[in-house]
Amino acid sequence: MIKSFNEFVNEESGSDYYTLYHGTDSDFFTHLDFDKAAKGDRYNNPLGDGIYLTPFKEDAKKFFGKNVYVYHLPKSSNIKKVTKENWENDFKEIVSETIKRLGFNYEDLDQLRKNQINSIYKFQPTQILMLNKLTFLLENLYKIDKYDVADIIEEVMNERNEPYDAIWYDYGEVLIPTSKFNSSYFSNK
Repeated sequence: MIKSFNEFVNEESGSDYYTLYHGTDSDFFTHLDFDKAAKGDRYNNPLGDGIYLTPFKEDAKKFFGKNVYVYHLPKSSNIKKVTKENWENDFKEIVSETIKRLGFNYEDLDQLRKNQINSIYKFQPTQILMLNKLTFLLENLYKIDKYDVADIIEEVMNERNEPYDAIWYDYGEVLIPTSKFNSSYFSNK
């Protein structure tokens, strides 16, 4: 069962930080090198660059890798809480900005294309799947290399994430932007 941010916060009362987990199949390491953290030749992070965590240790191991690290996020951190409800407006802004950076205008799209984009929000269960679907749709719509589209979406997300120490998605994923990562909060214990 996925717990909301507020449910998780209630369970973490009495502590000065939230305990989060990062799973990886990489060998244990003492220093996180973001340049080496990407998987494969061409891997992008549609929600933005950084380290992806979960409040559920078993999920970190089951879905992301056998070696699990702990990250202690101070409760005093500037955390953006993303829910399905507040993501709707964010998604529209991300779509508009991405299309603009591709050299086009959302308002110039025909109604069919607008409906296709709007359906992404309605039918994709998580924010990361929405952005992946948006990449695919824009790649096909504008006949642009998918990596170019993915890079622009990632760039837009990095800019949106910059003011925050963490972005907490309602389905249990937490992003610590690369620029906000603090290695003193990270351990393999």
